Amino acid sequence: CTDTRHFHTTKNGTDKHYFWTRYKYPLDENTIRQHLLTLLYISDDNNVLIVFNKYTRDDFTLSMAFSLSHTVYFHGRPFNANEWMLVELESTNSAHSRGLTRGRVWSAAGEMIASISQESVVRKKIEKTKL
Repeated sequence: CTDTRHFHTTKNGTDKHYFWTRYKYPLDENTIRQHLLTLLYISDDNNVLIVFNKYTRDDFTLSMAFSLSHTVYFHGRPFNANEWMLVELESTNSAHSRGLTRGRVWSAAGEMIASISQESVVRKKIEKTKL
């Protein structure tokens, strides 16, 4: 559903992750609600992976990852979800299989159109012991 271009890929210890994204199916330009809901959908796309990439080690095998809470603050600036938007994500804290991600979204014109906050769970696969 989205067209995403990563230009700063995440690696262990990387603080921020940037990517350009847009919704690839045409939306009605006069229906603001469609664009708001589409950005809400897009903003939930990479948050869990940011937590996973920053705080896991090479020996970590992912068992499950999901969102506990996802909040988007729209800043009232008009935007078109079919146009390129720059997304910045940063995982600021992680402990006990939970991580917090904050983010910001800018239009191609450089106006900040939304702020994001998400708490995620990232669990390690537990290997069965052989007795």
